[in-house]
Amino acid sequence: MIRTIAFLKYTVNLTIATLFRMKSLLLSLLIGFSSALFSQSLVPTWFTIEDDETHKTIPGAMVSIKQAGYDTKPTGGDGRVKFENVPVGQIDFHVMKDGYQFQTGQVNVSAETKNNTFRISLFKMPSPKDPTILITGEVNDAEGHDVEKALVEVKIADVVRTVETDAGGNYSLDIVPNPNFPANTARIEVKKGNCKKTDILELTGAKVFYKDLKLDCAGSGNGGTQSGTSPASGVPVSTASPLAEKTIAGIRLAIDRCEQRTNTFTIYYTLENMTASPSIRETRIDARQGELIDQDGNGFYSNYVTIGNNQGSGYVGAKIIYGTPVKGSIQFDVGAIKVSRVAMFQVNLFGHGNAEFTNVRIK
Repeated sequence: MIRTIAFLKYTVNLTIATLFRMKSLLLSLLIGFSSALFSQSLVPTWFTIEDDETHKTIPGAMVSIKQAGYDTKPTGGDGRVKFENVPVGQIDFHVMKDGYQFQTGQVNVSAETKNNTFRISLFKMPSPKDPTILITGEVNDAEGHDVEKALVEVKIADVVRTVETDAGGNYSLDIVPNPNFPANTARIEVKKGNCKKTDILELTGAKVFYKDLKLDCAGSGNGGTQSGTSPASGVPVSTASPLAEKTIAGIRLAIDRCEQRTNTFTIYYTLENMTASPSIRETRIDARQGELIDQDGNGFYSNYVTIGNNQGSGYVGAKIIYGTPVKGSIQFDVGAIKVSRVAMFQVNLFGHGNAEFTNVRIK
């Protein structure tokens, strides 16, 4: 009997020890599997950014990864940048660098770290040709209303260019004079319907010229209307905002007004989702990428941006819902300079493209 009890006790102890070892082994396997799974889902990834033409690496390029929460880092002196925790699979990247075209694309991140080095080429912005000049301005009727779709013709010797005004009455065109027929003046003609006006612009050797034009056809006046058509010529006019607008990849950006207070110049805008209902579009604006050029060619980069109730000095984003416009603003530190005209304003709608405006009137 005693031997039987001892044998049973030994068997029970052996079974308990075996179960304990099996439990420990199972726990170790689970921990190892979890660690392996985690290490496979988030891995380090490297990007090398180079010039497409010279194949030299580009330091200071800003690289962003959507699947990493739009984590953004600059490339170092060797043109390389490392992201520590990037999900395995297909990811979206964005690359920005002054002087280069915005680059976006997709790469496949592998669980094998050695395969996660990607080389991305950037294309330089096209350099303006030396003989090219920009002529820009605004067309108003007799009462100062903006005239939309007026035809503006610029002629320098034997070279002729034409363009139509936009909804805000603005026009802008590039023209390259014929070097075989040098000229000191440009003939500018604006017409809408039966109303036509011709003016002469003195060419002084500058690269940018501003010329506002007025369609003032007398003889049919019957008092001033504030909308619809001009009483002088039957020319359609625009009396309401925006000052200018562009639609980029289904997102409309409209400039509502411009304002300067002491050293800060602010452009107020509206973002609107123009794609089919119902839809939601996400976009972001980098406060460091907005660019402003004033009437004298002075250039400024923005330092603060708002979209709805989101604001900051870096990336600021919002969801733009169809049928619900979102207000925003972008600020520039202009110092003691008085900005009387926005010669050029450019802002990047992240992931969609650049919205560029010329000759924005300050009301």
